[in-house]
Amino acid sequence: TFLQTISETNDYMKTNQKKEYLKLYGEAAAVFEDALLPFISKVLSFILKKLKDPDQTLHTVAADSIGLLVHHSLKNLENGDEKSN
Repeated sequence: TFLQTISETNDYMKTNQKKEYLKLYGEAAAVFEDALLPFISKVLSFILKKLKDPDQTLHTVAADSIGLLVHHSLKNLENGDEKSN
């Protein structure tokens, strides 16, 4: 699947390549929005693995991707809760 493809990285990848892979999760959240919810645990698991990477420059990109993931995936849930009240 798409998520498995973008989660395949290796130790030989350069930092910029790793950053772009992480950014894809944020972009996927913007495109798929709440359809990504069933896969959110897998996505967060991958991002958390990248936070353990010794390369500290990935942390900012990971934080941005998590922010986009939360914003786009959960925004319709928040709106739905407000409508039901």
